[in-house]
Amino acid sequence: MPSKARSLAEKYFHALLDNHLLPRCPDLYMNYTYKVVDRGPGLAPEITDWDFSNGFDKAVEDFVIDRDMPWFTVYHSNGHLMHMHRLNGVTYSIDANPNDPNWVQLSREEFDKLIGDYFDVIAKHLNELGILDRAIFVIDESGFETYDNMLAYVA
Repeated sequence: MPSKARSLAEKYFHALLDNHLLPRCPDLYMNYTYKVVDRGPGLAPEITDWDFSNGFDKAVEDFVIDRDMPWFTVYHSNGHLMHMHRLNGVTYSIDANPNDPNWVQLSREEFDKLIGDYFDVIAKHLNELGILDRAIFVIDESGFETYDNMLAYVA
């Protein structure tokens, strides 16, 4: 049985759709899990054992497919945060942060591999569900100084 908060969120999303308004993303419950496998110093971790059944697939079915949402957000960030990516409590970044024991600095090449691998799995899953063409990746509120990081992140 869904929690009261989840039930309220689902009613809210349905009410928005009933009134021809699209929620940015029904992402409150679009959860998925994975394992992060350390491959050694300086190397991006491997992300394995993805499981989209922990809410993601139900939210996609209930809102994107059943309610025929023309688009939905699968990721939302801004240029000031795109030099890092957090996985299971560890932050991977092209920048150093020696004061954080849960921070791993990677080369640009390894970081880009991590980001590419991460979003490739999500894209493949969305394609299998037949809704990849509805998925959007939102980048907003970014200063000019962040454009190089944004371009590297999505290229």
